[in-house]
Amino acid sequence: MTALQAQLDVWLGELSALPDYADWRAADRHISPLGPGTHGWLVVLRSGERPLGYMIAYAVPGGGYHLGEYGRGDPLFDEAALRQALHSPELDSLPLAAQAEPRYISPLLAVWRVPLISGSAVYVDAHSDELLLSLSDETWQQAASAVQEQLPAGHPERLTRSGSIPAFDVYERMPWLTSEPLAASAASIRQQLDQGAHIWYAADPFDGQHLYIYGVAGYHDWDGELYVALDTDSPRYIPFATLATSGHYYR
Repeated sequence: MTALQAQLDVWLGELSALPDYADWRAADRHISPLGPGTHGWLVVLRSGERPLGYMIAYAVPGGGYHLGEYGRGDPLFDEAALRQALHSPELDSLPLAAQAEPRYISPLLAVWRVPLISGSAVYVDAHSDELLLSLSDETWQQAASAVQEQLPAGHPERLTRSGSIPAFDVYERMPWLTSEPLAASAASIRQQLDQGAHIWYAADPFDGQHLYIYGVAGYHDWDGELYVALDTDSPRYIPFATLATSGHYYR
């Protein structure tokens, strides 16, 4: 058993103790590298052909692994979903040059790059499969170069606490347009979620080209490191520290 497999055993053992993740315990694991320079792996969890979820694991300098993000449902970089996205009316008239290339810098910078015969490319969000038609190679490189994320040196072992709130309409209000961002800490976000507060998270990783808006659906606390659940089709858990460097929280 490799060190990565052993670490996955630990994380999956903790998560599968939660009712929503019980089927992860016996899931098949499909592990693939994220790409050159990332020192990371995409772990897709399946039961037969049915996707159960995914995890991103990074090698930590000095040894061990860090849990970069995870979520239930369809995984990142799902090829079947990409094929469906490429059959959209916006792309039907564009001649593709080659297979799509996965690009992963951070949870909010995860895309497929689809080369065109013209030499340019179109980008598809690797999680939502949304076409990012405003993106170009230049704007992608600018966004990737601006990331200053520092991976934590530790590697969480125990899921010590969790909380969730009912889903809400992310457009019931628009505090990212009308209010100042919260001066948020991991402890304050956790406390507000425990009180049932509606919290929004907004990020603009492409300098005005594409704004991501999420409702915050809950959290998992791993040995004091908070993972915030962003409400997508199913919650996507990302370290608070990662989100704090990429966007802002609102209430």
